[in-house]
Amino acid sequence: MSDEDSTRLRALIDRIEKEFIAWRIRELAPEWKTRLDEVEKRDVDLGGRGCFALQVYRELVEREVREQVRLIAEVVPEYLDWSLVSTPHIDRVRQHIMKGVDAQLKGLRDRFKRRARAADYPLEHLPHAGRYRLVYGEILDVVNAELGVLEAKAFNRRAADGWKMPDAAVPARTALNNATQSLTSAGWDAVEISFLSDERVHIRSGLKTETRNYAELGFADSRNGKPNQAWATLRSIAQERGVMRNGAKTGREWLAVEKRIQEIRKLFRKHFAITDDPLPFVEGTGYQALFKISCAPSFQT
Repeated sequence: MSDEDSTRLRALIDRIEKEFIAWRIRELAPEWKTRLDEVEKRDVDLGGRGCFALQVYRELVEREVREQVRLIAEVVPEYLDWSLVSTPHIDRVRQHIMKGVDAQLKGLRDRFKRRARAADYPLEHLPHAGRYRLVYGEILDVVNAELGVLEAKAFNRRAADGWKMPDAAVPARTALNNATQSLTSAGWDAVEISFLSDERVHIRSGLKTETRNYAELGFADSRNGKPNQAWATLRSIAQERGVMRNGAKTGREWLAVEKRIQEIRKLFRKHFAITDDPLPFVEGTGYQALFKISCAPSFQT
């Protein structure tokens, strides 16, 4: 990049940041305060407030990144040079935006951790790290889509002016998609399972969501097609929010639980293609799920 290009790009970024900050203070700051104040008034424990606060962040941060991209599309034509929206520049914008998103999510998580420690509240009852990853991935997906539209518009404008893309400038979309997947579905902490009923679950793994019944996941009893005991064990783990406690269970009963856990491990490793143990045994606790699992409100109805 030439010194002249760098200067123009810096001027463009400075103007966009200035207008974005003014928009945020004017339009969104009051809503941030109102929404987070409402979270604090909810009749739930600290973990519940953490979940609601994360949802607020998900909604409002998405609005912020959409506004940032909108400002780019609005300001660039005034500079009369669509080369400022070339692929390398788009990648820098993406990194800049997601760096801010990452900082906001880390700030939220750290804030609730500090509150939990001050109140002697169990950290494991706060939103799981995987939830923050999922929100990051969802926002990254929005950013990629918005910037993709902007990049296509810039490419068409340059093509109309007789410009042809050199081979070295072809966007590396495959590499970007692989990087996104590694961020959002690298391990069990990126998996969330919610029981919708006795027979169906909603699954989120990275950016992918699906609804499956017990048979589709391999939990059907081969003798009668009904849910097997491993499925009942998984449902019990969901009702305990990720834990199968050892407690006073010993002897033959606990041996049966261990067998069911082994079945769950085998089926989950196959379905999610993750080789790590999804349900390790924790001394003094029992089996602890490394993925997020719970029962949806519909499960109780």
